Amino acid sequence: MIASISKIPSNEPMNKFSLAIALSATLAPVFSFGFCLDRLVAQRIHFESSNTTTEESYFLIPSKKGSPAVHLVNNQGFAVNSWKLDKPTVFARLTSNGDLWVPHPECGDHPAVCIYKKFVKYNWHGQKIDELSHPYAHHDFLPLNKKFVLIANKKIKYQNKHEIWDEEIVEFDEKKNIVWKWSFAKNLPFNENYTERMNRRSICHANGLHFTEKNPIDGEPAYLLTCRHRSQVLMINRTNRKVIWSSRDRFFKFPHDSQFLENGNVLVFSNMQGDEAPNKPWNFFASQVVEISPKDNSLINTLSGHKTSSIQRLQFYSPIVSGAQRLSNGNTVITDGVRGHVFEVSPQAEVVRSLIVLKDNAEAKQATWPGDFIFKVRKYKQEDFNQSLSLKNRLFAKACSIFI
Repeated sequence: MIASISKIPSNEPMNKFSLAIALSATLAPVFSFGFCLDRLVAQRIHFESSNTTTEESYFLIPSKKGSPAVHLVNNQGFAVNSWKLDKPTVFARLTSNGDLWVPHPECGDHPAVCIYKKFVKYNWHGQKIDELSHPYAHHDFLPLNKKFVLIANKKIKYQNKHEIWDEEIVEFDEKKNIVWKWSFAKNLPFNENYTERMNRRSICHANGLHFTEKNPIDGEPAYLLTCRHRSQVLMINRTNRKVIWSSRDRFFKFPHDSQFLENGNVLVFSNMQGDEAPNKPWNFFASQVVEISPKDNSLINTLSGHKTSSIQRLQFYSPIVSGAQRLSNGNTVITDGVRGHVFEVSPQAEVVRSLIVLKDNAEAKQATWPGDFIFKVRKYKQEDFNQSLSLKNRLFAKACSIFI
């Protein structure tokens, strides 16, 4: 069963249009898990969709179950294209001509936890056509027109004695030459008061990157950079490298993934509810998707588990990774990355489809939850990648209802 969402009245003090995820049953999914598992492991993705009519669009989903791959999946759960990979990945992006860029994560003792030393480019037919390398790339990247942009760490000295990691935005041209850089440490003053936020010796721990040709503050090209350790989102003018907007201090808690919206607002996945949430201990264990206006830092609306039961709040809680994307039809795609759960919400407060990226068979049989860890999922319209489509095998069949 597709989960329903109830809308909290607009006069609610915390959120003008808060949406509380109200799952159809509280404990039933826990008890039903054992009965569903045998059916789930035969699939790669558990997929459910309502009968709501929406424009056709496609989820780009990494899968480690079986052989590593990335799948492009329509609203009915059919794969319209798949790319086989040499190594598993947790994230991928499509280009405007249907090419696929995939990072190769290497995880270990590094401030970013996982770094992407190599990005591999595949054409629509699954052939490798290019590679790009950087020793300290991590988290997010953007294949833009005639350039490739990534986030990277750089080791620097703090107060000439402490070794810490700066964050950079790095642009490459078509010949893989670095043509533009922005450094956090060089362009934003920071002092000893910020050392409390330097978890893993990182100034910012950037994890989300988005670009617009015309930003809502001064109308020039700009990047959005999401800083987890500072619980802040920054807007950076590409021309003069100045930070032209930043979210209010502690408005978010450990955010991932920010996006420019067509209406001039900014959408952010906040892994925990910010300081403006009611002062109750359980709000720390609840995620939310927030739309704010950068012109006055006002809250526009929020998707959250606010005012639901403790168990239901935890069902929309991802302490790390995750993301949100606003579609052109007004729907919002939300990734609960820890549990591999992706769901799409309409403007009318309805969950219209929900999917779970499944673990490998052996892992799933020993796990308490079948979903696999992913960074975030993006959705595309056909004109975004400009390729003809044909249905592949239905790898993403409906299996049974679990936590949705």
